[in-house]
Amino acid sequence: MRPGEPPVFLREVIAALPQGARVLDAGCGPGSWPYSERPDLDITGFDIEFPPGPPKRTPLVRVFRADLAHLPVRRERFDLTVCHYVLEHVTELHACCDELVRVTKPGGTLYLSVPRGAALEYRLCRVAGYLANDRLVEFTKRREN
Repeated sequence: MRPGEPPVFLREVIAALPQGARVLDAGCGPGSWPYSERPDLDITGFDIEFPPGPPKRTPLVRVFRADLAHLPVRRERFDLTVCHYVLEHVTELHACCDELVRVTKPGGTLYLSVPRGAALEYRLCRVAGYLANDRLVEFTKRREN
């Protein structure tokens, strides 16, 4: 990360979190990053299925099965909500995005990433514009080392 730039890549965002931050890993599969790198975070992960298996549970890592369009989670609970390479698989894009926003605390961070694809990028920009009542940060391209 360059000085003065906000964190862009998932590992940068995770590294920048304060100790004890509550993190939701939406559609986590086996984990969107190695949770053991930040054992001080309070992590909740879920997915609709877990091939090749769910993340390892610990006292600060909870895992459950759920549908992103209908989360059984209280509103405004997470400091960081991660949705890493998931939205391209959903059929209810608006409902899923609404849920991601709903469970993220005001002033929290919603980290969305999708594979590169013109049609999906267009859909996400339309949804992001709809959801971004306060602000939408657009990042320029930068390669992760």
